[in-house]
Amino acid sequence: MKISNIFHSRDTGGLIGFSYSSTIENSFYKGFIEIGTRQSWVGGFVGVSINTEIINNYATATSEFINVSSFVRVISNSTVKNNIWNSETTGITKLYNSIQDTNTILGNSGVNSQDMKQASTFIEKGWDFDTIWAICPNYNDGFPFLRWAYTCTSDCCNSSLNVTLSSFTATVSVNEAVSINWVTYSEANVFDFQIFRNEDNDLNNAVPSW
Repeated sequence: MKISNIFHSRDTGGLIGFSYSSTIENSFYKGFIEIGTRQSWVGGFVGVSINTEIINNYATATSEFINVSSFVRVISNSTVKNNIWNSETTGITKLYNSIQDTNTILGNSGVNSQDMKQASTFIEKGWDFDTIWAICPNYNDGFPFLRWAYTCTSDCCNSSLNVTLSSFTATVSVNEAVSINWVTYSEANVFDFQIFRNEDNDLNNAVPSW
């Protein structure tokens, strides 16, 4: 989505311009915003939030926003929790430009592009990657997506897996030592790894290597 040529509008945001007595939860904006010269007039995700809950959302950009510096322009009597923005691509440097009245602000942050493509970044903030969100390099440019929006058959969309492998290699040296390397797309609640081996390719008879 591209939003451009905005002048003298104070109720504009990447996803929503003006929100009153609403809930904005489990959604995202991915696109481009270009406005005139007033950074304080437009929010990268929401323009004006009044009596609104903004929870578990993210914003990223196809190219850097122009003259946009905040995730939400104005926050008033709102709850804003566990939202994430791409600090490398959006140009967003802060959560809000203006805050009024009494608000609940918790767990909002900007992260780099690499972390935006790791499920653990979001899971740490309590996002639901079992039933609501998924992440997979072949979908939505590698950024999190809503499960209802895609028919994803890849293993990396399987919520039963705590670890999704990107690559796995095993190399045997001249002294027959084996070096094992792997890269994961995402990890959730993983405390350690155990490697099993056997001689006949029967997983039922595999034993720990150490």
